[in-house]
Amino acid sequence: MRKPDEELAQKRKKQILDAAIACFLKSGFHNTGMKEICTAANMSPGALYRYFDSKGSIIQAIAEREQQEMTGALQELRRASNLKRALLIFMEEFTREACRMPENILGTEIFAESTRNKEVAKILKKTEGDFQTGMKALLQDAEADGKIILKLSPDETARAILSLVYGFSTLALLDRKTASRKHAKLSRMILENLIR
Repeated sequence: MRKPDEELAQKRKKQILDAAIACFLKSGFHNTGMKEICTAANMSPGALYRYFDSKGSIIQAIAEREQQEMTGALQELRRASNLKRALLIFMEEFTREACRMPENILGTEIFAESTRNKEVAKILKKTEGDFQTGMKALLQDAEADGKIILKLSPDETARAILSLVYGFSTLALLDRKTASRKHAKLSRMILENLIR
């Protein structure tokens, strides 16, 4: 059996992930079956299973894509000439993105599934742990170099960043009339009080 070339494989994986996300948004993660994803991706089950063997592996791929974006963002922060300013902009953009619909609904759906599915919980724990570890290291290094002064420890500040984003994204679900930019601005103002 020949393997598809890497470019085609990436294109097919993206096609499947986009279809899966659309299905999860429509029916919820728990109620979406692989057959529904195949139909939405316009792909046979055999073709789909060539790339992903379960919904869990699709969720893992979505989490890995998010992790790559976060890793890239952390690398950009490390290169910033004015780290405090860059952190505040990052916080505002990160919160705005987390509050945006329908991605916000998908994130909430995946978190809910993690309470029922140990595999999904493990994936989320790793993704969030990797982000928190990276942010903590960035803050530690910056504080040691005198680039910033933290009111909390680097670990507590990294946790606060995640907590603010998740809190505001939940509020955005409950109050859709409040613009995500208002939540983003408020999260930036709170972080501004934690970093000097």
